[in-house]
Amino acid sequence: MSDTTEKPDAAAADDATSSPTPPAKRGTWAGVILAAILLAGAIAAAVWYRDHGIVGDDGLTNAQRREVTEALDAAGDYIRHDKIPKARLILMKLVEMYPEHAEANHLMAQVELAENKPVLAYGHLQKSLEIDPNRAEPQFSAGVLAQKMNRYDDARAHFVKAAQLEPNNAKYPLYLGQLLLKAGKTGEAMVELNKAHKLDPTLPQVYGLMAQVAEQRGDNAEALQLVNKALEQLKPGDESYDAYMLLKALVLRKNGDPDTALAVLYALPAEKQAEPAVADHFAACYVAKGRYDLAAGVWATLYAAQPFNARAAAEAGLLYLRGGDVDRARRFYNISNRLDRLDPSVKRLRTELDKAAAPAAQ
Repeated sequence: MSDTTEKPDAAAADDATSSPTPPAKRGTWAGVILAAILLAGAIAAAVWYRDHGIVGDDGLTNAQRREVTEALDAAGDYIRHDKIPKARLILMKLVEMYPEHAEANHLMAQVELAENKPVLAYGHLQKSLEIDPNRAEPQFSAGVLAQKMNRYDDARAHFVKAAQLEPNNAKYPLYLGQLLLKAGKTGEAMVELNKAHKLDPTLPQVYGLMAQVAEQRGDNAEALQLVNKALEQLKPGDESYDAYMLLKALVLRKNGDPDTALAVLYALPAEKQAEPAVADHFAACYVAKGRYDLAAGVWATLYAAQPFNARAAAEAGLLYLRGGDVDRARRFYNISNRLDRLDPSVKRLRTELDKAAAPAAQ
């Protein structure tokens, strides 16, 4: 007799051998899943609140602060790479959205200054300092700008505040000393310059300014020593190098050494030698040697290179006249008078020629 009992297939066997999940266990897993979902939601909410709900002392949420920082970094990078219009676009929006942000106003001032708008630049610096007056660099920037705008008292106040905030930064007493020198307050200026020197003995500007003070009071030996120290900190092509070379030539000439002064002048680049201010030094050295013809030749050469320079022609005429060459003096007067009869040097040459002609007429 055959076995008619049906045997279960594999699936049926599995079903037959597996026991159903007890209801209590199913409830436990559901609770775990629900708890995980609630926890994830709580974490997401906490993160959102951290970024968007919590406001810091600066009035910004964390998300806003990140956005502002990224925008400031981008604007600063554009300023450093002289891409001022792109920096302006970013900063205009920032200042519009966050008008009380100190650094946004500080950078906006740099943009305005780069576009030659000093009044607007100073306004943004003032705003930046109203928001946060205890930042040395914006105080310094405001001082530099106020000095350029001939606002002496404001410039002095800014430099003093910057030095108070960062007393170990030599730049601030240096600029304050320079400002005081221009105002004729030599004693106060020297106090600040000595402070700067103690903080940084390698600053060429300190030596240069001290050399100017020594030269003005007639101490040529000290002036020469100081200007040499300034030049030791620099190399040809550096900012201020040529200015200190001219100061050295001036001191040497006043110290009775026009030949060495001329050697210093001839060491300057050719394009610098062609400047009217340098021609003054060359001519003064030749006059000190009694060579009025060579002194006049300096200005005549400059006139030849700049045929519309009335002053150059008139100065040549004046020196030819001092050397007794009246004919050449008159020729250069006629040239200079045609170019600009109101130029001070032309008027002076006219007066001197009239004086020279007066005894002959009698």
